[in-house]
Formats: sequence, C-alpha cells, structure tokens
Amino acid sequence: MMQQNMQVTACNLVSMCVSLLKNVNIALYA
Repeated sequence: MMQQNMQVTACNLVSMCVSLLKNVNIALYA
C-alpha cells in the first residue's frame, strides 16, 4: 500500500513539474 502511494505521489510531482515547465516556456516565448 505504501509503495503504491509513493508511486502516485511521484507521478503527481512529475505532472506538476511538467506543467510548471510548460508555463515557463510559454512565458519565455510569449
């Protein structure tokens, strides 16, 4: 159970990082 929870957390962190990078790219190239 704990292992699966950590995997979900890692996926959420990666998704957040990707979203932030996309926002930064949009801001830079706007």
